[in-house]
Amino acid sequence: SADAEERHLAAVALGYGRREDAERLSVLLWDREARVRQAALFAAGRLGSPEFRPLLVRHLGIPAFASAAAAALVAIGPPAVAHLERAFGQADQTPVVRRRILKIFREIGDAESMALLAAKLDSPERSVRRRAIELLVGAGYRATPAQIPLVERVAESVIRDIVWNMGVLVALEGTPDTGAVRDAVE
Repeated sequence: SADAEERHLAAVALGYGRREDAERLSVLLWDREARVRQAALFAAGRLGSPEFRPLLVRHLGIPAFASAAAAALVAIGPPAVAHLERAFGQADQTPVVRRRILKIFREIGDAESMALLAAKLDSPERSVRRRAIELLVGAGYRATPAQIPLVERVAESVIRDIVWNMGVLVALEGTPDTGAVRDAVE
C-alpha cells in the first residue's frame, strides 16, 4: 500500500498472525517509513521465524532501528544466540554493535548466553570487556571454576588501567591546558 498507516497496521497484524504468513513481513522490514519498519521488526521478533534473525541482527547497526531489533532478538530468545555470536565475531563489526549484542545476551539470560557473555571478558576491545563486566556484575553472575583464571586476569587488567589513569590525573593536576586529556582519562 502507498499509505504508511496501512503498512504500519499490516506489520502489527502480521506480528500477531501465523508463522506461515511471515513472508509478507519481508517487504515491511525495509520500509522507508521508520514507524512501519519498527513495527515490522517487533513483528519479526514476535513470530521468531528463522529467516528474519540475520536481518534483525543487521538492524543492530542502524541507530534508528537498533532498539527495535534488540527487543525482537530478545523476544526470540535462545534461538537467536547463534546469529548474535556470529555477528559479534565478524572482523568488521563495530564496537557499538558488539556492546549491543552483549546486552542482548544478558537480557536473554540463558546458560549459553551468559557463558558467551563471560567469554567476552577476554575480548581485545577494552570497551567490550568493560561492558561485559558491567552486565555480568549486574546479573549477579557467578563464574564457574574454569572461568576463575579469566576473571582474575580481567580484574587485574582493569585495576592496572584504573591505577594508570589515576597516575595520569595526578601528574596532570594543576597543569594548564590539559582539560581535554583529563576528561578523556576520567
